[in-house]
Amino acid sequence: MESSTVNALQTELEFYRQNQVEVEEEIRMLIADNQQLSQKVAILLKEKLENERQTQNNDEQGKETDDLRRQVAMLIKERDSLHILWQTSQKTIDALETELKAYQCYDNRSPQVKNDLNGIELETMIFLIHKNVFISLYRPISVKKKGN
Repeated sequence: MESSTVNALQTELEFYRQNQVEVEEEIRMLIADNQQLSQKVAILLKEKLENERQTQNNDEQGKETDDLRRQVAMLIKERDSLHILWQTSQKTIDALETELKAYQCYDNRSPQVKNDLNGIELETMIFLIHKNVFISLYRPISVKKKGN
């Protein structure tokens, strides 16, 4: 009986040794698979983080580009307004020069001609000059853009 018990125990021991070898092999395979999966997860996380950073950079660049476009549009409007203002000022100067020349012509007339003119003629001339200034100031102005 002892020998059969010893044989049974040895058989059982051999069974457990074989089982242990198989379990150890499975554990090694699981560890290797786990390491591979961990590496893949790390690579995927890095790619995701990089994509998020790139998307964030693209969004920021898009916002900066939109801001710059708005600034350029405002500068163009300001330039056009200044151009119109300059043209209006130029027309005002031209009208004032015309008015000054008219007064100079009136002052350069001979004394007898001056005496012959009554106050109504002077008022009429001033009215016409002012009318021309008004018309020249409020005439539609065409804005010429460079390159067109």
